[in-house]
Amino acid sequence: MRFLIIDDDYEDITILRRLLTSLSRSNVVDSSLGYQPAKAMIKNNQYDLIFIDFFLTEETGDHVVQMIRENGFRMPIICISDSFESSVEKLSRCSGATSFALKRTIDEETLPIFIANAMKAAQEAASWTTQKIQNVP
Repeated sequence: MRFLIIDDDYEDITILRRLLTSLSRSNVVDSSLGYQPAKAMIKNNQYDLIFIDFFLTEETGDHVVQMIRENGFRMPIICISDSFESSVEKLSRCSGATSFALKRTIDEETLPIFIANAMKAAQEAASWTTQKIQNVP
């Protein structure tokens, strides 16, 4: 699988990269220290899943997700954060994120679950959209 991590904390990127590569040696993990440098990466690569820190220095995660979705990209997106506020999770999902995870809960056991759930939710959303389009008179 090919992943992109967008986070302004290099240590958090390193930890998540290590976890993703430990799942499978064939995983490709790209990273960006913010959304601006990530724009070209998203445009020029086919990512299976993107992780976005909700509290980026230059933008909020919900705004980044919204911009990605407005540009037609439909890959699963997991917003991640150091702190939990129900409003953060709600904003993430309303902007088009597939799911939300607290950084401190991501480890060797939970990461595959987060990924599987995000992939399943994205497939269900795509299927639902296809059904709705087919039912339009």
